Parts: sequence; structure tokens; C-alpha cells
Amino acid sequence: MDPRSLQALIAGAAQGDHACFAKIYERTHTHLFGVAVRILGQGQAAEDVLQEAYVSIWKSAAGYRSEVDGQTIQPMTWLIAIVRNKALDAFRARARRKESELPESGDVDEEDSESTMAPAPSAMQLLEQATEALHIAGCMNALEGSHRQSLALAYYQGLSHSEVAAQMGAPLGLPGRAGGGGMRYTHPELLEHLASAYVLGTLAGGARRRFERLQRDRADVRVRVAQWEARLGQLAMSVPAHQPSPRVWAAIAARTQPAGTRHAPQGKAGWLGWLKPAGFGVGGLAAGVIAASAFFLAMPTLFMSSDQLAMRSGERLPQSYVGLLTDAQGNGKLLVSSLRHGKTMTVKVIGPITPPATGKLVLWAVPASGPAFSLGTVPTSGSAVSMLPDTSEKLLSKVGKLVVTLETEANPAKPGETVRQLRQAVVNRPARAVAVFFTVLLLAYLAICAALFVYQRSLIYFPQPKSGDAATTVHFQVKDAELAITTRQAAGPKAMVYFGGNAEDVSANLPSFSEAFPGHALYLLHYRGYGGSSGSPTEAALQSDALALFDHVSKTHADVTVVGRSLGSGVAVWVASQRPVSRLILVKPYNSLQELAAQRFPWFPISWLLVDKFESWKYAPKVTAPTLLIAAEHDEVIPAASTGKLHARFNKGTAALKMLPGTSHNTVSQHPQYLALFQSML
Repeated sequence: MDPRSLQALIAGAAQGDHACFAKIYERTHTHLFGVAVRILGQGQAAEDVLQEAYVSIWKSAAGYRSEVDGQTIQPMTWLIAIVRNKALDAFRARARRKESELPESGDVDEEDSESTMAPAPSAMQLLEQATEALHIAGCMNALEGSHRQSLALAYYQGLSHSEVAAQMGAPLGLPGRAGGGGMRYTHPELLEHLASAYVLGTLAGGARRRFERLQRDRADVRVRVAQWEARLGQLAMSVPAHQPSPRVWAAIAARTQPAGTRHAPQGKAGWLGWLKPAGFGVGGLAAGVIAASAFFLAMPTLFMSSDQLAMRSGERLPQSYVGLLTDAQGNGKLLVSSLRHGKTMTVKVIGPITPPATGKLVLWAVPASGPAFSLGTVPTSGSAVSMLPDTSEKLLSKVGKLVVTLETEANPAKPGETVRQLRQAVVNRPARAVAVFFTVLLLAYLAICAALFVYQRSLIYFPQPKSGDAATTVHFQVKDAELAITTRQAAGPKAMVYFGGNAEDVSANLPSFSEAFPGHALYLLHYRGYGGSSGSPTEAALQSDALALFDHVSKTHADVTVVGRSLGSGVAVWVASQRPVSRLILVKPYNSLQELAAQRFPWFPISWLLVDKFESWKYAPKVTAPTLLIAAEHDEVIPAASTGKLHARFNKGTAALKMLPGTSHNTVSQHPQYLALFQSML
């Protein structure tokens, strides 16, 4: 992980650039979550700590210093310290809660206590657990044995100084106590112990506050603290990385991002990684409606009973009994319904009803044979639910009419005067209800399709601001737009042209690319609408701009490598199919965007609706340059099958596919072999 690139991102976050903050999360969250998991274990507590830590990072980014009194502070060291301190706070809070839940010592005798409490792990067991990740060469070699063991116990188990001493079976007294009990803060060994305890988090209470005051006053103390933070930063990097739930970033973003913006690490899970609304307007509404409707259609039993599904499938018996009562002009006044096997009936007023001056309105069921029976009173507004003495199936299966009468008796035995306002209604007419239902559903479906078509580009492209230095930016004029290009000039024939993802600030790659490829001139294209480029992004515009940039670069560089990541892989394949590129590198490539969308939402005619299809499979057979496809083992956005299908479309011997183990869509660029694979091609 390039420290300079991370420093630049922290500086951007300190200026309020949430895109830089999202990039920090993308590059570091698996490592930092691994630190939290190592202390708290996998689960909600570790995810809560990770969330709180990143909120703190966002708020305190301006406080990061790359150097303290001549001692270099690596950005990852600073980030790890924040996570670890919060994890230890949570660990101790949990321990205090557990302690408070134990019975008082007077309530449990010693024998019972020994039989119910699990034995404490030995010092050797704790040390074995704590040192499984202590394999970084030289990280701990400078420490003597007892100090090394106490460091491991404190760092990984979160033990206090006294707890470490108890587990080690020997006192770990701090040297340098004066006869009168005072501390000689000039003693180098004492300062070393205090600095390590402070960074480890085991220095607590008044001692910690005194040391913090000492740290503010003395540069040598600050240097020792910085040295220990650097050592422990190295140590933490050996902790296995863990992938937190996607909801962690969603919660962090909700607490940190400015109102009206949406920033996320590149490539959210599912096709929603491509459908990122550029605000909370109609585009966001359309995406929500699409997702909700798709879920309704995919899993109808969550919203409809088996009787309702039976009615949709055309069974002769309806799922409910429905009666529509109208006035003399045919205007609807009351809608009466009851599920076929239910014992409740709903009466809803759908047209104005004048309340009677005296008496009450009563609803009657009139069977084909036999006397009418009351179904209860009728509301004059709103709706009312009444209980039935039996199921609707038994009560209403032979009822063909409903009438409303005006009654003055409390419990009339038979219908009186039929209210002229309301005429009789025929029940058991599911066909009309079904027709209305499907008409409404069809109209909603067509409205969703229309919204998807109109707002699709605001759901595919998620423009990002540019975080790089203005000195590294040049402006390139094309026919109808001015494009921003982040560049690093270099003499010689070699150049690299880079096309990024749909939510990527490509300028963030410049530090790592500059270090990895010192002999290449670098050209990183900001799509239209991204990073200071004018215009709006479309597939046709991206293809045209990419060709123009390649043609411009190839005038001064004979050896041009084209790189495309995620969405940009479709742009890169297009360029390679149209121009004689020297090499083609595709990171997390897909067969086609249309295919990804259709797989996620098979209920919509994506092939008709989608304009920007990015069909890489069409252009792959035309590519003659040596090609490398880099895939993430656990890519949750672009399935491995899609990348594999694209690989198969290249001519035999042209393309190679490499899978980076243990990576996801967001973390592929963090793998140590990521840039090494680039270098193997170059």
C-alpha cells in the first residue's frame, strides 16, 4: 500500500473531499477490520468499532502529521492506532459488563465458583494466540524476551499491565521508581516502558493523563511514542485481513458524507454497483422502485397469500369475495372485501356518503335462497373492519347480492328500507378485481421501465471530483468537450493510457503508478463529467474520447499500453479493437454491461431499455495485442463467469486470465501481486 498515495487521500479527506475518504476506506478497510477482529472476534462488535473508527478518521483527518519531531509517521500506522484504541475500549467495556453481571462474591462459594467458571488460559496459551502473526522480520527483534511477551499479550489480548503480569506469572515492574514513590521521567528505560504502554493502550487512568501532559511538553517523549506506533503498525499489518459487511460502509457514509451527495468505494455489490443515483432525486426514486418491484415479482409469497396467488393463476374459486356498491348513477360508494378463508371483512368508503339524520346504515348479504343476514354497520367515511362469525367461504359462497339499508332498530332481523343512495352489489366477481389489479400492475411496470430508460445514465455513471494536484492535470480538447487528463510525463517511447471505473477518481492512481512504472508516461482519463471534464458521459462519448486520447498519445510514444478497470475495461477493449495498441490490461472486466443487468433483473426487458450496453464480447475477437485479464476471486459485482466468457472470446493465444486470491471487487488493487502483474506485461 503506497504511503504517499494514502497521505494524499488523507489530505483530501481533511479538506472535506468525501471521495478521497471513500478511497481510504476502499484501500484499508480489510486490514483495519482484521485488527478489530483480532481483538474483539468476528461479529457485530468488530463492525461497530470499524464504523466508529472511520467516522473518527473522517473527523480528525486534518490532525494527521507525516512527521513528529523528526520521526516519520506512516499513514497506515495512524489509522491502525485509531482502530486499535477503539477496539480496546470496546473490549474493556464488554469485560466490565460481563463482570457486572456476575453474582456478588457472597452469593457463590469458592467451590461452586471453581466448578462454573472456565479456567483462565495459561501464559503459554495466550502467548501462542498472540504471536501467531509476529513473523515480520525485525519487527520485535530489538526487544528482550519478557518485554516481547508482554507486548504480544497486551497488543493482541488487550490486557492491562497488571493482567499481563498475572498471566506471565511474574511481576513486570517498571524500573526507575524513586524511593519516595515518584517517577524519574528522565530514565530512558522508564520512558520506553511508558511509551509502549501508552501506544498499546494499557496505560490507563491518571497515569495516562500524566503521560499525555509529558508528551505535550517533551519532544523526546513524542519521538518514542512515534517509534512505538511505527513498530506496532508493522505488527498489525501481519494480522489477517477480513472483509466486513457492506452495511458498514453504508452506515459510515450516512454519518460522514455531506448532504445531497453519494460517495461509495468503487463497485458496490450487485448491479446496484452500476446503478448509483447521483442524488436523492428521481433517479434514486427510480432505482428504489425498480428494486422493490423486482423483489415483489421475484418473491410474491412475501406479499401475497397462497389464495391470492391462486387467483392470479386463474383458479375458478376466487381468493376473496368482493362487492362494489354504487349509487343510481353508477358511481362507486362502497368496496366490500373479505379473504376467502378469512374471518374479517373490510368495508371501505370510496365515494361520498351522506350520514343519516337518525338510525344507521346496515350492510346485508342476500343469498340465492334463504333469508338475508346482516354483515354489520356501514361507515360514512374511511374504512371499517368487522369480525365475521365464520369464514367468508362458508358465509358468502352462496351470496349473490349485497344491499345497504337504513335501520332504526338496534339489531334488525331483516332488511328494512333500502337506501336509495346505494344499490345492490353482486359479490363473487373476482374477474373485475383481477383485471383492475393487473391493469394497475401493468401500468406500474411500464412506468418503472420508462423511468429506467429515462434515468439509466444517472444510475450507471457516478462522476467523481479530482483529488490530484493541478500541476499533474492537462486539458485535452475534443470535438464537443474539454477533457481533464491526469498525467506524468516521461521521455521515451513507452506510455500507459488508463480508463477507470464508473465511480473512480483516476488521479488517485498516479502516485502508485508513477512508482511502479518509472519509465512510462502516464495518461489517466477523467470521463466527461468526472474530475473537471466537461459534458456528460455516454458509451459513445467515452469510446470517441478514448480513441482521440490514444491517437494523441501515439503521436509521441510508439509503445502504448492500454489499461481499463471495471467499467473502463469495456472502453479499453473498444480502443484495442480499433487501434494497434502494444498491450491490453483489463482489470475486473465483464462480458457486457447488458448481460450483467439482465442477470440481476430478468423481469425487465433490459436489451430494449439499455442504451449503453458496453458489449465487450463483440470487440474482443478483433484484438490482436497481448492481453491480460485480472479478476478478483470473490468479485461481488462482476461474476467470474462473465470475465471467463470474455476471456473465451479472444483469439487463441492472445489473452491470459489471472485470478488474485482472497480479493473482492473493492480490494483487488490492494493485492501485492496487482501491480506486479502489470509489470510482467510491460
